[in-house]
Amino acid sequence: MDRKLTAKDLSCGYSDKKGAVKEILRGVSFELESGDILAVTGDNGSGKSTLLRCLSGAAAPLSGERELTGDGIPRISFVAQLSASPLPLSCLDAVVLGRAPFLGKLSSPTQKDRDLALSALERMGIKDLAGTACDRISGGEYRLVCIARALVSEPDLVVLDEPEASLDSKNRRRLCECLKELAAEGRIIVYSTHFAVNAARTASKVLHIEKGAALLIPPERAQEFAGDY
Repeated sequence: MDRKLTAKDLSCGYSDKKGAVKEILRGVSFELESGDILAVTGDNGSGKSTLLRCLSGAAAPLSGERELTGDGIPRISFVAQLSASPLPLSCLDAVVLGRAPFLGKLSSPTQKDRDLALSALERMGIKDLAGTACDRISGGEYRLVCIARALVSEPDLVVLDEPEASLDSKNRRRLCECLKELAAEGRIIVYSTHFAVNAARTASKVLHIEKGAALLIPPERAQEFAGDY
């Protein structure tokens, strides 16, 4: 199903402890279609997470438009940066939670749901951890579990906030290949990263954030704008 994600003159920010609104980004505009991968780059504190929250619908923009169009009701998966401690569920059960939108109020996960969860774990290279409790695995492994959980909801738009954080080089490469596979299946992918080399290899478009402004650049120029990282 063809989808289109449009951002038009978005302004994003948040309210501080006193309730005052603080603008972080302004004038963000771009258009993505099914199969596109947008990598968002920029320094810490530049507003990458704030933008991703707006694009995913987790937060409302201060002004401007954000729209995900296409037939039917779109499904969106958002994986934020991790802060809470993982629950003592098995990795498989944690991923099965991503099937909740497809279950009735009193329904239990079916074998199909568990099979899809296992496939998602396998896709992330951690199927062998299916029976291991989430609070017994590494931070990088738990990151992959959270991404697998996002995938089993069969999303049209996948938004990932620094998904490569805590991953070793092997798993970063695996993740990049997975993102390209998801895009090839017709999904729209938006993710933030500090790895400009991977952005250049993976993304079809790169949005670089600096000093409150966002500039859409060709992927091959990602390292030029990112500096040393």
